[in-house]
This record gives sequence, C-alpha cells and structure tokens, in this order.
Amino acid sequence: MRRAPLVLAATSLAAFTATLDNTVVAVALHDVQADLGAGVTGLQGVVTGYTVALAALLLTGGTLADVLGRRRVLLTGLVVFAGASAGCALAGSVSSLITWRVVQGAGAALVLPGSLALLAAAYDEPARRARAVGIWAASGGLALVAGPIAGGLLVAAYSWRAVFWINLPLAALIAGVALTCPGGGRERGRRLDLPGSVLTAVVLGFATYAVVLAGRDGVGGPVVGCLVVATVAAAVLAR
Repeated sequence: MRRAPLVLAATSLAAFTATLDNTVVAVALHDVQADLGAGVTGLQGVVTGYTVALAALLLTGGTLADVLGRRRVLLTGLVVFAGASAGCALAGSVSSLITWRVVQGAGAALVLPGSLALLAAAYDEPARRARAVGIWAASGGLALVAGPIAGGLLVAAYSWRAVFWINLPLAALIAGVALTCPGGGRERGRRLDLPGSVLTAVVLGFATYAVVLAGRDGVGGPVVGCLVVATVAAAVLAR
C-alpha cells in the first residue's frame, strides 16, 4: 500500500508520544513541587497515576480496537490523551494534576493498541508487517530514553507545563494522518467481555501498583493487600 510508510510514521509517533509521558515528567517534578507545593506522596502520584492507568487498561484498549474499530479507538484515545494533557498543563493543584494524569494514562491505553492495530492492517505481507511492528516497538523504547532529555529541555526553556502542552500538536498530527488511513474497521465476530475486561483491569492495575509500592517502600502491608486483590481477581477471571 502506498500510504503504508505514512501510516508507519504516524503510528510510530503515537507509540513514541504515549510512552514518552512515562518518563518525561520525571525531570519536571522539582518544578511541580515548587509551583504547586506538592509533597513526596503527591509527586509519586503524578508519576504512578499514568503508569498504573496505562497498565490496567492496555489489554482492554486492544479488545476495544477489535470490537469498535481501530481508527475509532485510536482517535478516541488521542482526544482523551490530548484533553488530559491540557488538563495537566492547566492544573492548579497536585490532586488535579494526579487526576488528569490518570485520565491521560487511560487515553494512552487506547492509543497504543489502536495504533498497533492500524499499523498491522496497513501491511499485507507478513515480513513487511513484522519489520513495521519492530519499528513501532522501537519508537516506544526510544521514548523511554528520550523522555528525560526532552523533558529537561522543555522545562528549561519554558516550564513544567510545557511537558504536557507539547502533546497537543503531536496528537493533532497523528489524528490527521489516522483519518486518511484505510484498514480502520473492526473485526467481525468480536465482542466485548465486560466482566472479563473489568477483572483484567483490576488484576493488572493492582499488580502494577504493588510493584510500584514495593520499589518505593519495600514489601509491606499495602503491597500484600494489592497482591491479594490482584490474585483474587485473577482467580475469578480464570473461573
């Protein structure tokens, strides 16, 4: 398909942008603390809110891309992600910033699987599709490395709010390309298993949060509690 390279560029940019926000905010935390008077717990919430929401909803986002349509889910995710990024940039309190970070992570959980599904539909040949998916995955990996550098430059040149404002033009560019891409339909015969999706989100969300807490505070009551919830939800899901 002649548009395949353009689709690859747009979806790789989507993977880069959604993954970038995992790390780009780290270098802005000092300025956030000074501007909003955030404590250590609040700053940790700014970071983990995005990570936990993304991890919890990522598989559900992939299912929605199959059920509702690849392009529709990608565009919806971009709207949510961009809107939440604006909310983060305009936040006047730590609690507001954390809330918008959670919503931003939920949007990214739609952007990542939606972009991957759209990319896979653009390539008919398995070998070319595999190379394209490899580039898409590498874009996300590059974002993890580039996040602190990009964040530092934006904070130094403008303010911590620029870390979030930059997402708006990127999301608009990706959406513009996605609107012209074929292969954005849904898979026939697929349906959304709502109870299964909810349980999967609970398992992934609590398990991820347990890992975050263990790395921050060590293994204690809260970590064990999260793991118990994740284990019970996993058992119910299997049943």
